[in-house]
Amino acid sequence: MKRPFIFASFLIPAVLSAQVLLTDNFSSPSVDSSKWIVATPIGGSSVDQSGGFVTLTQRGTLISQNSFSGDIQISGSFTLNQNLEHLKIVVRTDGLIPTGNSFAERNGIIFAFSNDGDQISIQKTDSNDNHINLAIKSYSLQTSQTYSFSATLIGTSIGLTVNGIEELIAISDYSSGGKIALYSREGFGTSSTLDEISVTVIPEPASLSQNLNSGLVALYNFNGDLMDSSGSNFNLSAGGTFNFVPDRFGNASSAVQLATPAANGTFFLGIGPSLANSSSTVSFWVRKDYVGNSSNGGWVFGLGHPAGTGGELNEDMLVALDYGNYIRYSFFYNDFDSATQIQVSTWHHFAFTFDTENNQRAIYIDGVLDSFQAFSGEFIGGNNLKIGFPGITLDQFRFYNRALSSAEVKALAFSGNPNLTIETALSLKFDTALDRRYTIQTSIDLENWTDVETNVLGDGSRMQRFYEIVSLKQFYRIKP
Repeated sequence: MKRPFIFASFLIPAVLSAQVLLTDNFSSPSVDSSKWIVATPIGGSSVDQSGGFVTLTQRGTLISQNSFSGDIQISGSFTLNQNLEHLKIVVRTDGLIPTGNSFAERNGIIFAFSNDGDQISIQKTDSNDNHINLAIKSYSLQTSQTYSFSATLIGTSIGLTVNGIEELIAISDYSSGGKIALYSREGFGTSSTLDEISVTVIPEPASLSQNLNSGLVALYNFNGDLMDSSGSNFNLSAGGTFNFVPDRFGNASSAVQLATPAANGTFFLGIGPSLANSSSTVSFWVRKDYVGNSSNGGWVFGLGHPAGTGGELNEDMLVALDYGNYIRYSFFYNDFDSATQIQVSTWHHFAFTFDTENNQRAIYIDGVLDSFQAFSGEFIGGNNLKIGFPGITLDQFRFYNRALSSAEVKALAFSGNPNLTIETALSLKFDTALDRRYTIQTSIDLENWTDVETNVLGDGSRMQRFYEIVSLKQFYRIKP
């Protein structure tokens, strides 16, 4: 008998709906040969489809019949059925086993889930069996517990989300093909069960269904003023010479061009958000309007000490240009530079995330992960805010008190166009019993629940509902 099932996913508006390339809920009596190739590379390997699930045992493998290219997302759910199990989901693969590999692994980009050591990872294995861990972290995976996952590939940016939380990010352009492979890596009888596997295109432009106001603590649109539009009232005071100019869409007085600073070397000052000892994201659009480098780098912004006051290690958060045309994200002496140089006279979107849970800093350029690093320190400074240096134009300056996901950053990089409408919805699927009634509830804290829909009459099938999302941290439950 199939276990009770609840599945929720974020959707984009119908006019921008994601193209579904592959979907399988494994409800048929046997593996759909139009979708999958079955491989059983060693004695005892098996792929069994029954009860609405597919179970991969002892290196049993499913390989997609079709190949997929471009920006895609692979999602579904999995269960590790025994201890010492190791499930791998491989993308950008030709489906082949590398020469000399004795574990029947597949080359490509690998998302690995192991309860032998309790860890998740993003890996790369090439056709010569060279193996690299691109990102790895400890993660307690309980036997017989079902986990949802989604793996995103946006250019060279790679992300892994488990149970709705982005846990790992990595960078790689490696590809041996366009197929997808699912397999149980261990060879001593352990197995994994999967359900609701789907592959969808991540649409362009990236009008992804993300609530870009969640955790937003300061927003400067520079639409003819220096007001904070987030509602936090962190308004700026002006200094120096500057002009409000058209933004990247040509909207009049919707960006700010900086010319000559005040005597203290800054343009805008204020009290900003308190982000010490917490996760954070800083995001803005910038255009460098000059050729060459300013001396010792030009601070786009600084948060921490008052202007003209020096600090100690980790006591200022800042972003600076002109370190060899790279961009620097720093916690004052704890510097982290981009891998990509920026172009002059061109608008670029930058996002800088710091995730305290994963101890990781990341730099995104134009919606794509540019570089990331493990980081053991934290920003510990104050909330004195300084913005601007000569020769740049700024727009849509944002501060968040959380680390945005790679999908959110991509959505943010394509937001702001008044001609683009971004909406947010949720698809909720759940199995029902015949003639049984259900109540659907929602919560943002798992303590206080509100009825969304009552007296939903079950008909013995899998039902689907669509709901508006008002918070990224929004939970749903089904009560019979």
